[in-house]
Amino acid sequence: MQMAYRDAGLALNPPPPAAAHYAPTAVPILDNDDLNRFEMMLDILVSHRLVYEGPNDRGTYGFTRFGLAFVRACQSPEK
Repeated sequence: MQMAYRDAGLALNPPPPAAAHYAPTAVPILDNDDLNRFEMMLDILVSHRLVYEGPNDRGTYGFTRFGLAFVRACQSPEK
């Protein structure tokens, strides 16, 4: 989910450099400032019941039915 946050252009800072102590698959995606903003965003989405926290088939967060309706409502109209 952090990668999607970065890919959407929401991260303000460049990704931190890979450190020697990270495992090859654990490359840092967000620096500490962006990670704090990301976690705050998730807290807001969970508290507004747009997203639920818990295991699912795509990770640890998923859209609620209300969240999916919200995303659909925010899409550009089809031509």
